[in-house]
Amino acid sequence: ATGYMFAALVKVLANSGIIEDVSEEIIKTSEKLKGINLSLEKQGEKLAKKLSKKIPVIYASSKFKSIARIWKIKFKENSKTPAFYNYFPELNHNELVGFDNNGYPISIIILRDILDHRGILKRMKLTAEILKKRGIEVDTINIKEYDILNKDIEELIEKAKATWHSNISNKGNMPLGVITYLNNILKNVI
Repeated sequence: ATGYMFAALVKVLANSGIIEDVSEEIIKTSEKLKGINLSLEKQGEKLAKKLSKKIPVIYASSKFKSIARIWKIKFKENSKTPAFYNYFPELNHNELVGFDNNGYPISIIILRDILDHRGILKRMKLTAEILKKRGIEVDTINIKEYDILNKDIEELIEKAKATWHSNISNKGNMPLGVITYLNNILKNVI
């Protein structure tokens, strides 16, 4: 659905003369993604198995913090599990200290782009090493060397598949009683 909405919005903006028409690039991206769909499916299944019964924490550079945020939202939406995100270098200031007293079942996912600033790439590597020494599982997902549109779409697809498989691995048996309870109370308030 996201792809269709995005393409429609781009077409409206192009027809209005606000942006350049990139319809051909969108079609090429769509074809490219069709070709890698099975690979993304397998990556999503593998990641979901690692995340079973753990709280995902997604890290990215500031350039990709919105993608990390969307991953967090999709984990919550599709897997009905708490999830968090942060970005480099901000997370290195205070967040690492919290892992010294960690007893929480978390799993860190670092979204890494080889085009990120070398200082950020070094921070990612060191942060992963520090967390692993503390017994925290860390997965680094390399964002492919495509243009920004392809990166965003491919990462969104992989995230959606991982969160969906995470829901399946939890047998899709998510207790929604607390949401029903909240909605019933809010009905009386609103």
